[in-house]
Amino acid sequence: MQQARVTKDMTLNEVFAICPDAAEVLSPLGLRCHECAVAQMSTVQDCALMHDLDVDSLVEQLNECVKTPGADEAKP
Repeated sequence: MQQARVTKDMTLNEVFAICPDAAEVLSPLGLRCHECAVAQMSTVQDCALMHDLDVDSLVEQLNECVKTPGADEAKP
């Protein structure tokens, strides 16, 4: 089974679906996306542009979150 990967075109809700701990990556950058209604329709790229962040770096950090053991396991 191939592991999911974050792309710049994914919505933030899609990111949270494959990496529930994504808030731990975003919060230190000043992003409270997990609390924002815009997460339903904003992409990772939108988020990076709105907050003056490098989109490639953000995608890389989020993909590190996906690699965290247990990040892609279903919760009981």
